[in-house]
Amino acid sequence: MKGDIIDIKGPKMFALPFRLFGIVLIIVGVYYINSQPFIGILNAIAALIAILSFEGVEINRKNKTVKRYTSVLFIRIGKPRKYKIADHIYYVNTQRDEGKGIIKPKNNFKAYLHTEKDNFLLLKDSEENSLLQNLRVLAKFLSIEVKKI
Repeated sequence: MKGDIIDIKGPKMFALPFRLFGIVLIIVGVYYINSQPFIGILNAIAALIAILSFEGVEINRKNKTVKRYTSVLFIRIGKPRKYKIADHIYYVNTQRDEGKGIIKPKNNFKAYLHTEKDNFLLLKDSEENSLLQNLRVLAKFLSIEVKKI
């Protein structure tokens, strides 16, 4: 938190198996770097994308902007959107029962900033506790409350 700007990092973009595969790609890239540099560098870049990519939100209280971004190789991609008055933050559980599968859906919980005209998607997370922890920080920063719907 720097003065009037808060930056909350959300969950990683890729699931754990893909990040582990990224580590394997780095090892393969290092192995091939001497014999075939192009393949080695390409593997290393793909691995870094899989390991380091994440989502987040940046709120500027002074300019009243919300910026949801995706960070890929430390480059933040996202467009700031303006708001006038922030009423409250609410979050919902979007998981639906879809049988007895072993794969659980990712990002069950979604949090929104409710303003006078719009709802801004703030964060997504599969864990309610980690989402609530981030939302409490945001709510304190904006002096508003968090509600579950």
